[in-house]
Amino acid sequence: MYNIDFAKYLKPELEVFSNREIERTTGLYLNWLDDCQKILDVGCGTGNTVKYLRSLGKEIIGITFSPLEIQQAKLVNNIDIQLMEMHRLDFKDEEFDAVISWDNLEHAIAPYIALSEMKRVVRKDGKLLIFIPDLKWLENENHFYQLNIRQMKHLIDRVGGLEITDIITRVDEDGVYKIKKL
Repeated sequence: MYNIDFAKYLKPELEVFSNREIERTTGLYLNWLDDCQKILDVGCGTGNTVKYLRSLGKEIIGITFSPLEIQQAKLVNNIDIQLMEMHRLDFKDEEFDAVISWDNLEHAIAPYIALSEMKRVVRKDGKLLIFIPDLKWLENENHFYQLNIRQMKHLIDRVGGLEITDIITRVDEDGVYKIKKL
């Protein structure tokens, strides 16, 4: 087993904190998780989605590797989120009903490992809701990869044990992936 400390390669000072517009996802995407109670938001930004889903009675944990986002989540949303990076999720196997990853995998040093970790912490028949930005973000200095639809399908296939139930495309090769764990 490899014991790689991915955090030493990350540069949180390069990240601008993410203050997601929750209006973009309510009704369109998050309702797919209505039957999920315990949810993990990987790369939760300042916690807008965490705050929103908690208001609906969901048990949700948000994680980020940015200390600035943790401060902003407390200041702006009055919520606590955890400092953790996606390549090593400090949770038990099958602990969550669902995982949200919103514009996050492109920040992964190793998307295969990050997605494998997300799969590991989701229960059998659980759900992953993964947002990938469009190709205009290809040369963003904070992105290691820009996964198009074909590459995402390949990554999901390589991880195995996952099934894409829907891909919602909006603009140039971006996508919202609804995935079930088999």
